[in-house]
Parts: sequence; structure tokens; C-alpha cells
Amino acid sequence: MIVINANGSNGETSFSFAVTGDIEHTPYLGSQVGTIDGSAVEGTIESGCDASEFSGEITNVRLAGNADVDVEYDVR
Repeated sequence: MIVINANGSNGETSFSFAVTGDIEHTPYLGSQVGTIDGSAVEGTIESGCDASEFSGEITNVRLAGNADVDVEYDVR
């Protein structure tokens, strides 16, 4: 699972990443702001969280802003 956490951050954070397997939004923390296109996600978040479950490896990560990123492998 990868969580982009903008709670307590100052301003907007844009993010994108891709995975080598499958990816889907998860209701974990209740927010789904990122847009999934195949095996890639991109979005902008100002508060709250975006959480996605994935398989494979994370590739092509881009984060611009002050949000935190938490990655946990093998949570499915």
C-alpha cells in the first residue's frame, strides 16, 4: 500500500507514480484523489490522504510539495 498523506502539510502537493503490477484505490483513510490510468496514478492533494494498494514494484515516483509518503509491501 502507498499512502500520500497531506494532513498537516502546508499547501498543495502533486504526485505521480507507477507500479510494475496492478493498482487500485483502497478505502483506507477514506480518500481517493489520485487518478488511476493502467498501472500509474497521478493527482493533487491539499489535505487528507490518497491510498492505493498495489502489486509489484513502485517506479517513476514524483512528489512536489510537503505531503508525507508511506509505503508498506505485502499488505494484501
